[in-house]
Formats: sequence, structure tokens, C-alpha cells
Amino acid sequence: MDQIGEKLDGINKTLKEQNEIIKDLLISINKPGNLIIKIVQIAAACATIFGVFQAIDIIIKWATGG
Repeated sequence: MDQIGEKLDGINKTLKEQNEIIKDLLISINKPGNLIIKIVQIAAACATIFGVFQAIDIIIKWATGG
């Protein structure tokens, strides 16, 4: 019976450690990011959108023969 109690205590300790790790992860995820990184991400998204528009324009010109 003592072995079961020791194993349950070990499981409880492991769960508490994992809970602390998850709390730390959630806190770090919710931190506001660096302004420069956000600007670069927005610029990259805009460049991607313009790239898609360019590809669509090329396909339309190719399809219409113009």
C-alpha cells in the first residue's frame, strides 16, 4: 500500500511540474512582441499578397493572349 502512495505522490509532483511549465509557456506566448518584428511580418504579408496578384496577372495575360 505504501508503494501505491509513493507512486501517486510521484505522479502528483510530475503534474505540478508540468502545470508550472504550461503556465510559463502561456505567459510567454501572451507577451507583446517586438515592434520591428511585427513591422517585418506585416511587410512580408504584403509582399506575399503582391506576389499572388502578380501571378494572377501573368495567368490572365497568358490566357487572353495579351
